Amino acid sequence: MRLSRYISLIIIFIILTLNEAVCSVSRDISSYLSNANTEYKKGKYEKAIKWFEKALEIVKDEELKTKILFNLGDCYYALKNEIAAFDLYKEALKYPNSKKYLISHPETYIHLANIYFNRAEYKKAAEIYLEIAKRFRNKKLAPYCLVKAADSFLNLKKYKEALRLYSKVVLLYKDSDEYWISKFRMADIGLSHPNLEIPKSIEYKSYFDPVSAYKEINEEAPENLKKLKELARLRIAVFYTKRKRYAKALSITYFFIKNHPLSPFKDYAKSLLKEEFRAYLEELYKNRNYSRICRLYDALKNLIPLSELDQKAIDIIADAKYRIGLYKEALRLYLLNPKEHIYEIASIYNLLGRYKDTIDFLMPLRDSISADIFSVLAEALYKERRYKDLVNLLKDRNISNIEIYYLVAESYYELNDLKNAFYYYSIVAKKKSPYQLNAVLSLANILFEQKRYKDALSYYKVAQKLCKKCDDSDFINLQIAECYYFLGDSQRFEATLKKIKKDNLLKFVSNTRMQLIKLENQYRKLKWLIE
Repeated sequence: MRLSRYISLIIIFIILTLNEAVCSVSRDISSYLSNANTEYKKGKYEKAIKWFEKALEIVKDEELKTKILFNLGDCYYALKNEIAAFDLYKEALKYPNSKKYLISHPETYIHLANIYFNRAEYKKAAEIYLEIAKRFRNKKLAPYCLVKAADSFLNLKKYKEALRLYSKVVLLYKDSDEYWISKFRMADIGLSHPNLEIPKSIEYKSYFDPVSAYKEINEEAPENLKKLKELARLRIAVFYTKRKRYAKALSITYFFIKNHPLSPFKDYAKSLLKEEFRAYLEELYKNRNYSRICRLYDALKNLIPLSELDQKAIDIIADAKYRIGLYKEALRLYLLNPKEHIYEIASIYNLLGRYKDTIDFLMPLRDSISADIFSVLAEALYKERRYKDLVNLLKDRNISNIEIYYLVAESYYELNDLKNAFYYYSIVAKKKSPYQLNAVLSLANILFEQKRYKDALSYYKVAQKLCKKCDDSDFINLQIAECYYFLGDSQRFEATLKKIKKDNLLKFVSNTRMQLIKLENQYRKLKWLIE
């Protein structure tokens, strides 16, 4: 009997001890959670994490463990550690009461959706956003979740589904910030995918008229959406760029950069400006509007330095400056990529009278340059009176450029090698070119100097046909007259001299020549009478 009573007392003692232990654990969990929640509300998330973890170590109840895991995830989410938060949320989701908790704690549910969104798991994110929006239609969460769900579909390239959700926000939540965000997103889709089959109802207006939507956002959206307003302004420029109205787009972007130097979108604006600038350059170049290209570059060069332009844009600017005669500026640009602009660089050296620079630049390349570039080198050698170098350079080389033939002929003439000069002048004289007339005249002059007046006369007459009303017409007539004179045809001599009409030195010479002829004739008559 005593033994039975003794055992009963022991059992009662054990039960009381266990109960006290359970109560003690319960008090500890309650205390830990209280401290954790207090720290969380203060925004001291790291301290809250420590208290939640202490509670998690001793808690046995699944429902409470689920809650603590979600709370820990919220702490890490607040600390922007989404990896840790996601791991905790996944652990909590293993328990059967997790969905019930999330529905009753929509902010945690949104955190989970946001993590799915940021991990590019848009389908899962959209499902959660839509579920929250459905359960909290009249609360602030609904428009936010609808926009995020629409953004998820947008990233999945499901544009119609995205537009449907944005239009719902536009229709139902006009007093929310998401109203303006939705209009902006719809306008963006209208800009990038303008031909979708969408109902032409009022809530889709932003899709069909993006520019009006952007302007409305820029002018009427609340000031707390300043970034959205600025971005809308830049999107207007994008719209005009897509419509190839580059001048309009450039104007908008340029003034945005000037008026918003501290904007978070300044880099985006600058990239837009460069894109618009390049596109406009190509259009102007295609239309041969070289002056406009130069003015445009001069206006924007402080915002878009050469180091930020691609080679094609630099080449267009250089070529435009070259074509309107800004040779020094063009040369500076061409020298940035000299291997691709050998002809242009050498040509500018010649145009600036820097023939030595042309020779120094091209002589090392003489065995590999094209005929056009060779003609530039030939001109430089000729201008520097390096006639021997010129003719030696062209020996045993196939020549196809008529200008080079002419310069070779001129060089041989200067070297008094009339045989070779005559040969090359003859080649030039047979082909229509800017040098044909000079070549024919040179041939006539050589023959005239050799007193081959009949042959010279035939060339002067060819020159006369080529010249007609050119500046050398009087000279040609004078030389023709001289040929007639030396051939003894005084009648044609006088008739040709009368064709010289301009009041200049040649007229004076022709008049003097006629007077001399008259004197010679009188002398002959007097001489005959005397004899």
